[in-house]
Parts: sequence; C-alpha cells; structure tokens
Amino acid sequence: MAVDIFIMWTCVLERSIFNMSVIIGFSSGLHFHNEKMLKAKQLKLSLHNNKATKSKSPFQYSRV
Repeated sequence: MAVDIFIMWTCVLERSIFNMSVIIGFSSGLHFHNEKMLKAKQLKLSLHNNKATKSKSPFQYSRV
C-alpha cells in the first residue's frame, strides 16, 4: 500500500515538473519572440531615422 502511494506521488510530481518545464519553456520562447520583434522594430525605426537625417544634410554620413 505504501509503495503504491509512493509511486502515485512520484508520477504526480513528475507530471507537475514536466508541466512546469513546458510552461517555463513556452513563456521564455514567447519572451524571446517578443524581444526579437522589439529589436526588429527598433532597427526599422533607426534605419528610418538615419534615412531621414541623411536626406536632410550630407554631414550625417561621417557620424554613422
């Protein structure tokens, strides 16, 4: 009887640990995706700003 309870608890623990790892992996993957999107947006913005400043004056080239 005690062995059955022990096996049941280990199964429950393993399943909960697995679920936690899946949730953690999913959330970290989502976080990574959001960071990539944010970086891409920042890059687009900076490129756009560079184009805007370059078109205004030729002296901006030496800064970049």
